[in-house]
Amino acid sequence: MLKLIKPANYLLGNSLKLNTLVQARYFSFSINQIQFDKVKKDSEYPNLYYYPTKTDNKTILSLLNPNQIQSKSKALSTVGAIGTTTQDLKGLKAATLDPKLFEENADFIEFMHECLSKSSVDKDQHLIALAQYQKEGWLHVPDQRNPAPWGRIPLPEDILGSLLIQDSKIVPTSYQKMPSHRVVSSSGLFWLSEALHQDLIEKLKVKLSQ
Repeated sequence: MLKLIKPANYLLGNSLKLNTLVQARYFSFSINQIQFDKVKKDSEYPNLYYYPTKTDNKTILSLLNPNQIQSKSKALSTVGAIGTTTQDLKGLKAATLDPKLFEENADFIEFMHECLSKSSVDKDQHLIALAQYQKEGWLHVPDQRNPAPWGRIPLPEDILGSLLIQDSKIVPTSYQKMPSHRVVSSSGLFWLSEALHQDLIEKLKVKLSQ
């Protein structure tokens, strides 16, 4: 039996004592800044595109393809930006992004956790199976970029949030965001399970079409 684990906010209090978290930075952008002729798609990360900008040595990250992002003016369409030049674009990979150069999009992050609070309850069969195994307590939603060994708790920066388990089932609306989760860490960009990733993209498209 797995040990009952603490909810996200409890772990945050302990993790702050370590003083190892990277301070988040936020950004804004305009579609007119993007060099669409130099767009690159990540070779390993699903649906991730890099959009270099014209003037400020930044590359925008988005889960939308060029046709989709050109029709959207909302900042919600981007994950964030990484400080880089067009010469560095060829070497960009989700797994090796530098957290010190990353500026996250607070609107996107808020939307992602809103999606996770709903989809993690019934979309991810692995989480559902873990809930059936654990039976009671709090279950962490792990970031797949840096999986913890079986039975171990992931690092606070690799926990997306926590779910309450009662009678072997995930309690709807119980999702708690982990404030110390890093969109980009030393292990790269956040990585959701396939089910949660696809659900996020579909919900993003629907939201931006409204």
